[in-house]
Amino acid sequence: MRIETPGEEKLSHIPYPQWLRPADVRSVRMTTGLVVFTYAGTYLLNHSLGNISLAWMERDLLVQKFIWQGWLGTAVLYSALVTHFFFGLWALCERRSLHWTRGEMAQLVLALCIPPLLANHLVNTRVAFAEFGLNKGYSELL
Repeated sequence: MRIETPGEEKLSHIPYPQWLRPADVRSVRMTTGLVVFTYAGTYLLNHSLGNISLAWMERDLLVQKFIWQGWLGTAVLYSALVTHFFFGLWALCERRSLHWTRGEMAQLVLALCIPPLLANHLVNTRVAFAEFGLNKGYSELL
């Protein structure tokens, strides 16, 4: 028999739908997080090639565009971004305590800043390409 501590809410009486067990939610969040991490890692790796030369950046940009701007890459990336964001909000709402450490608060604030900060970059690059045919490379941006 488990004794509850004061202030602890008992949520065991709330059944999860069969398709939405906590282990499944964690694995989907981890998978979508890995997709976003892979995109961000390859994107930043491409930027680091600028330390070598602009030509290397442009060459790797073609690889990036081939992978992430095709219909499959775009669908996987955007669905991973949206899913990861909403499951992050789910985890925030599922918290049983309002006591947060400084690290948790910093993680929350920084994570919630990412979507608005990415919106400007997304409009200037992806939407400009899709709507207006502006295929800017690094030489135009730099």
